[in-house]
Amino acid sequence: MQKILVSLLSGIDASLPEPHASLLKGIAYGVPITLDPSFKQLIVRTGLAHLIVLSGANITLLTELTGSLCSRLGKKKGIVLNMMVLAFFIYIVDFQAPLMRAVCMFVCTSVCTLTGRVSYGWWNLFLTILITSAIKPGWITSLSFQLSVLATVGIFVWDFIKEHATLPQNPLIQVFFESCVVLLCTTPITWFVFRSFSFVGPLATTLVSASIVPLMIGGFILSVTHLIFPPLAGLIAVPLFALLNFIIFVMNTLSKIPFSYIKWN
Repeated sequence: MQKILVSLLSGIDASLPEPHASLLKGIAYGVPITLDPSFKQLIVRTGLAHLIVLSGANITLLTELTGSLCSRLGKKKGIVLNMMVLAFFIYIVDFQAPLMRAVCMFVCTSVCTLTGRVSYGWWNLFLTILITSAIKPGWITSLSFQLSVLATVGIFVWDFIKEHATLPQNPLIQVFFESCVVLLCTTPITWFVFRSFSFVGPLATTLVSASIVPLMIGGFILSVTHLIFPPLAGLIAVPLFALLNFIIFVMNTLSKIPFSYIKWN
């Protein structure tokens, strides 16, 4: 683990109680939740592992956010700045299989944008798999990489459905349907490898997805602020605690629904 990451994590540990601290470290930095196995199981039961542990979804959210902030700088400057932010983030958390998928697809999309060519998601995903197999062949068989790829396929399928079907314009309903499509696309692995299935996953994702980006940004700000001026970090931790408390409430509530999660040997 990078020394800089250890320093950043110390700020979260000092500012938040458990399990809130572990939850925020998972969302912001991808640190595995090992302190409480029962809490980790709660995450699995509610189908939120793809958001609460560092994954391609987090990187996609990060690039979309920085991309929107950098859009006024122009295409070239915006993409360069976005890549710098992405490189710094990866340096902190270390390079992992799911991140490889997100980074490669972002690079492919950026190249298309800079050269004035149309970016095709399916083609970018195919190139990502080829690049990954060339750079790190072992990652192709990694379950985390495979889940990331299948989840991306689910997003592409959802985009196709949105283009060819009349759907409700309510953003929460759209997030729910998108989560259902992604869940179906990743089902082969959850069923045959993990031998489990969370029926409340789409609902849980719909309820908590809006809080993930604020927690990613807030977690980083909290970490840095604690290194510079700890008393201020305590104030920043208050709204983060409220958001984390909401996620924990959602997990506890949905996990109590009968037959919300099944597991077999």
